[in-house]
Amino acid sequence: MKCHVSILEKHDRVVGHMKWFDPARGYGFAVSDQLGEDVLVHMATLRNFGQSSVTPGSRVVLNVAQTGRGLQAGEIFEIEPCRNVNEANVSPTPESASGPLAARVRWFDQQKSFGFVNVFGESDDYYLHASVLRRGGLDMVEPGEAICVQIAETPQGTIVVKATSWPSTHEGR
Repeated sequence: MKCHVSILEKHDRVVGHMKWFDPARGYGFAVSDQLGEDVLVHMATLRNFGQSSVTPGSRVVLNVAQTGRGLQAGEIFEIEPCRNVNEANVSPTPESASGPLAARVRWFDQQKSFGFVNVFGESDDYYLHASVLRRGGLDMVEPGEAICVQIAETPQGTIVVKATSWPSTHEGR
């Protein structure tokens, strides 16, 4: 036990990657590169960073503490979405896409893998697919959650082509 405390005192921030995160359970686990152990990441910690989910494989920078049940993330400083081989098959964001826009999730159905967002100041809703969330480093979003989106006109209509977490919730850290 003493060993973990000294390691943690040496590293205010540890770097790792997400093994998995389940929004329904409210937690997941990251693996710390420095400590070589699993680190519990609770939903409250993730929400304090401004996200409600994180994709497996995403690089994370965390403040970690030893608890009676093992290592736990106390604060998240950075999340870098996973860049996997499957993304090579995804069309890049069209040149006609809007600049980043503030939007609120109207609803999102995890089972159906889609939902709709409303851009602040507009009355139209825009279609959002789960694959767009994953490319932006998000597994899931909750109704009412603020996110950054880019929209573009496609043969299917005007849809969300890029979505990322809302940046103002963790700027300046």
